[in-house]
Amino acid sequence: MDILAELGNSLQMQYYRGKKSYYKRSPGVWGANSRSVISCLYEGEVLFRRKEHKDQIISPGQTLFLPFATFCCMEYITDRILLSWSHCQFSVLEVFDLSYFINFPFLVDGEDSKRLGEINECMIAAANDFSSIFMKEAKIKRYGYEILQILLGHSVEKADIFDQFSKVKRIKPVLEYISKNYAKKLTIRDLAQIARLSVSRFHSVFKKTIHMSPIEYLRNYRLNKAKTLFLQNPEMTVSQIGNMVGYPDQFHFSKLFKSLFGISPTDYRKSELQR
Repeated sequence: MDILAELGNSLQMQYYRGKKSYYKRSPGVWGANSRSVISCLYEGEVLFRRKEHKDQIISPGQTLFLPFATFCCMEYITDRILLSWSHCQFSVLEVFDLSYFINFPFLVDGEDSKRLGEINECMIAAANDFSSIFMKEAKIKRYGYEILQILLGHSVEKADIFDQFSKVKRIKPVLEYISKNYAKKLTIRDLAQIARLSVSRFHSVFKKTIHMSPIEYLRNYRLNKAKTLFLQNPEMTVSQIGNMVGYPDQFHFSKLFKSLFGISPTDYRKSELQR
């Protein structure tokens, strides 16, 4: 099968959660998103910041799209913000985010932004309609792919897409293994053996493909999984969540969490549950 055809045929869309609401002025928190995020702004202004990039002011009528693992900070710089947002994922080959192969736009405006806002609200409404699970999923997929279609109209394929494809095929079994065994004690040697590469070669191929070291990826995967577990299990302690994602030492877990997201696990859960 042709490489592009294989990528296209494996395309999947998954919706996680979303909301349209007012928010108060907030300084924002630096971090890397574990899912793609689409944010449509209706009122107020947001300061979008990325390391080594010029800050951008997001104004009403504009839509911000954050591909998977975008390290950034969003500051709500006016007293009241009205926006709709959704967490979703567009993936290929089961485990790879589409952004590995596509350069997506961060900012969309004009008529396409207006349409993205309308579709996003429809997707959020569909996700909260429990009258028919099949109709619900059909609507979510329809709106999700419509959002993707608009974004792709502002995107370009990466120049090294064929080289990237061969690399991800080599790394795919490793990512699948991590997704199923992240709570266990894993070593670079374990992961290198899965990829059938020497430790040094595996480290090099992994970093060139995923743009972070295997240890960084494992840490980020665990901590992003912890963020989800905090919201799904508000009755569980920080220590219990840390143990579930492979960090039995609560102090070490909290230190890593704050280092990556700029906020303690306790404060993160409190702020998210108050949204």
